Amino acid sequence: MALEADVLVAGAGFAGLRAAMAAAVSGRGLRVIVLAPHEGPGGSSFAGHTGSLGVLAPADDEERDALLERALTIAHPGTADPALVRLLLEQGEPRLRELEQWGVPLVTGQGGARLRRSACFFPEMAVAGVLPDCAAAHAAMLRVALAAGVEVLTGFTLAALGVEGGPPGSALCLDRAGNVLPVRARSVVLAMGGPASLFVNDVSGAGQTGTGLGFARDCGARIGNASFLQFLWYEGGQPFPFLPERAHELEVAGLDGVPAALPRDLRHHVASRATHAPWGWGLADA
Repeated sequence: MALEADVLVAGAGFAGLRAAMAAAVSGRGLRVIVLAPHEGPGGSSFAGHTGSLGVLAPADDEERDALLERALTIAHPGTADPALVRLLLEQGEPRLRELEQWGVPLVTGQGGARLRRSACFFPEMAVAGVLPDCAAAHAAMLRVALAAGVEVLTGFTLAALGVEGGPPGSALCLDRAGNVLPVRARSVVLAMGGPASLFVNDVSGAGQTGTGLGFARDCGARIGNASFLQFLWYEGGQPFPFLPERAHELEVAGLDGVPAALPRDLRHHVASRATHAPWGWGLADA
């Protein structure tokens, strides 16, 4: 027997929970179901090893315009939608205030004022608020979502869409044992993160299946930037910068997962990635 829902949200990270909340408090009496692949915090925001997260939150129009211009400039040869980038920048500050209202601590300085930090691709601008404990933020969001009437199905992942002869949102979900649960939904929100977990080695957050872009494509969505992936060097479970003097030590894992030396013709590119977050866009070997 299928579950009935107005809105089915695939993914229980920050994006999925916030989308579910928005639907639940819309005043339309919607039944909202979230598929959470595992218990506890998870999602793309947990890909970092520190457990913290920066949120771009420009303080005024001048900062917002400067960030928008920079984002659109560095996006090439990828694609950036100016309207979506502007929306992201406009929503940063309201979302941080929302988290504070839910009791989520942010990094502060003397006197309790919120500290603003520089961001990876905006090193000269202190425009980011920092969540020092993503797990605590996730727990707060989950608590608020449940209080708003959101139903969370723990241990379930999305397996298929547009099935059972129902509306486009009709879905088949799988639990950890592979049992099938049909869900007939009027709308589906895909909040499943990127494709990193499809790789042999990845640092995507817990619960990621890597299939979100595939579902979006199958639903007719326009997919952009799918070929741009960020690779990090890890050693002993921790990332480290690209150091030219260590180029001869670096290894890559093949499809079989067996490490091999970094190809010699790539070693001279090591210096161009001497940061904690290697940025390959626009570089000769990208």
